Amino acid sequence: MKYIKMAVSFNFGEVVSVIIASILLPFLPETPIQLLVESLLYDFGQMTIPFDNVDKEYLRTT
Repeated sequence: MKYIKMAVSFNFGEVVSVIIASILLPFLPETPIQLLVESLLYDFGQMTIPFDNVDKEYLRTT
């Protein structure tokens, strides 16, 4: 669940920033290949989440 929340927030922020920048700038802020590479690098960074220690209080609430 932690990965899903982080991935959704990352993708939402990325899409919103590209849309706003596309409206304000006369050129495309990022090409599709740049978005794919950025997303791939982000996913590699999130591979550490399964080894993360979760607070026992959080486990009790869900």
